[in-house]
Amino acid sequence: MKIRTASVADAPAIHALFTQLERETDHIGIGETDSLQLGAYISQLMSLPQQEMWLAISDENDIEHENYTEEEISTVNEMKATNTILGFAMIMPNYLSCDDACAALMLGLKQTYVGRGLGLQLLRHVESWATGVGLSRLELTVKEVNQTALRLYLQADFKVKAPNAGVSLDHQRSNVLYMVKDLK
Repeated sequence: MKIRTASVADAPAIHALFTQLERETDHIGIGETDSLQLGAYISQLMSLPQQEMWLAISDENDIEHENYTEEEISTVNEMKATNTILGFAMIMPNYLSCDDACAALMLGLKQTYVGRGLGLQLLRHVESWATGVGLSRLELTVKEVNQTALRLYLQADFKVKAPNAGVSLDHQRSNVLYMVKDLK
C-alpha cells in the first residue's frame, strides 16, 4: 500500500469511495446519500483551509496470497491491477475543539481491507505529519458500536475523554466516544 496526499483530481474517486463506505457501514458518519449532496460535501472538504487528506492506494507489493480464500485472492488481484483507493485519512484543524494545536481526524477503509493493518498504517502516517507541522493533539469521535475502529484507536494510544450518550450523527441516535491522542 502507498499513502499519498489527495488532490482535487481525486474528487471522483473519493466520491466513489465515500459512496461505497456509506453503503458498507453506518459508522463512517458522512450521511450524504444523494450523489449531488455527497459531491458537494466532498468539494467542501477538499476546499477547507489547512485540511489535509491522504489516500491509501494499492500497489504491486501489497498483499501475499497465502492466507486468503479464492474470493479474497480475486479481490487482491483486482486491487493490484487498478491501484484502487483502499481508504482515506483526513485532518481538520480546529474542527472539534478551538485549540490551534489540535486537529480532528477522520478515517475510513473499505470493509474488504479492515483488519489487515491498513488503518494503523494510515494513523501512523497522519501522526507523523501532525507532529511535523507542530500539532500536539489529534481528536476524533467514534460510535461505540464500531468495535473494530475503537480497538484500532486504543491500539494507537488514543484515550477516551468523554462518552456522549445518545448523540445524533446523521439522524441516528448512537453512543459516540470522544477520543484524543497527545502527540508531545
